[in-house]
Amino acid sequence: MSFFGFKPLASNAKRNRKLVTFLICFFLSFFFWFITTFSKDYPTTLVFPLSYVNSPKNKVVVNHLPESMVIDISASGFTILYYKFIYRSPSVKIDLKELKSYREQESFLVLNSKLDKLSRQFGKGLKILKVFPDTIVVNLSRRLSKSVPVKLNGILAFNKEYQMKDSIHLLPSRVVVSGPEERISKIKFAETEPVNMDDIDNPVKRDVKLTLASDTSLVEVSNPMVQLYVPVLKVTEETMEIPVQVDNLPKGYSLKIFPDKVSLRFTVPVEEFKKMEISSFRVRVDFLKKTTGRKLKVELVKKPGTVNSVKINPDKLEYIIRK
Repeated sequence: MSFFGFKPLASNAKRNRKLVTFLICFFLSFFFWFITTFSKDYPTTLVFPLSYVNSPKNKVVVNHLPESMVIDISASGFTILYYKFIYRSPSVKIDLKELKSYREQESFLVLNSKLDKLSRQFGKGLKILKVFPDTIVVNLSRRLSKSVPVKLNGILAFNKEYQMKDSIHLLPSRVVVSGPEERISKIKFAETEPVNMDDIDNPVKRDVKLTLASDTSLVEVSNPMVQLYVPVLKVTEETMEIPVQVDNLPKGYSLKIFPDKVSLRFTVPVEEFKKMEISSFRVRVDFLKKTTGRKLKVELVKKPGTVNSVKINPDKLEYIIRK
């Protein structure tokens, strides 16, 4: 019988030492196996995204180019592990300066003839055996740039007590579009995305996106957004009595109209109305436009630019003509 349990404790300690020794030997064996195995070279396949640099000056690529490349490589196990699980390459760069012309607007690049140069993008320890696609065909078009006007696509409706001060402002009023010649030549203007507003009673100031009516792929716009500004004025409805003038009356005739004044009812900005005089308006009857009836139509031929929604009362006048 053990005394105070010392014998079982000694036995447990012995078993623990054996387990530790076993684990150390196991991990050492695994470590040396891992080092030996992954130091050898192996063939494998990797996939990398592509990016294209050094496009020919004043040219633009008009066809869809491959976005990725399948690469067969030979490298050590460590290098393969690094590229598969650790390394995150932005892309493999394809240099378009090395394009070879094939026919008009068409060039090509044979990648399997540039394996050493591609390998240098990965550094030492990796050899590229082949790539797919092995040839990239590039269609080029002359790059054209031109300035086009910006137009508003929309409908603006104002509150009855407000109107636009002068005109709609789009800043900038023109933009430069650049891209393939055959597409740029079809673009006559750039327009805003639809802008429809009702009951406007304050100045409008907002950024709006631009769109192009034709195919916009591969087309660059100098300003993808413009600022829309619509100045607004508060208006009032007013009435003025204006004398009627007679035009084109033949010599030797006199014309008496009834009444000789008409009432103009209109909307106008409050501040502008304070500056208005009778001479700001001109209304007339045109003798040459008389009909078989006994009335002449009243025409408004002059008014301030800020005056809108004009109603004439009466709009036809009786007359007596004497020779």
